[in-house]
Amino acid sequence: MWSLAASRNLALVLTGTRATKDFFTSQPGFAGECALAALRWISRGHGYEITVGEVQEALDALITVTHTTGGDVQRAKTQVQDLITGSSTQRFMLAALQRSLLNK
Repeated sequence: MWSLAASRNLALVLTGTRATKDFFTSQPGFAGECALAALRWISRGHGYEITVGEVQEALDALITVTHTTGGDVQRAKTQVQDLITGSSTQRFMLAALQRSLLNK
């Protein structure tokens, strides 16, 4: 239920990253959805004075959850690249995440 709200509510940008940490152990699938939702909203230009560190933190959380649950980390990175491409924050997010997205 929360992941549906996170995908539709821009007020939850940083709450998504926080939820990723809080639910990492008990609900890893949910935690991954929260991290991806946070990155989606950031890529759309939402959030108040988002920093490079906050963008990196959301990606790191997504990668960690994906790896821990046996998911395809490269696929998760591709999803994030797809979110970024053509977005209003493309330059900012690519600069923030370039090393992480290229690191295989």
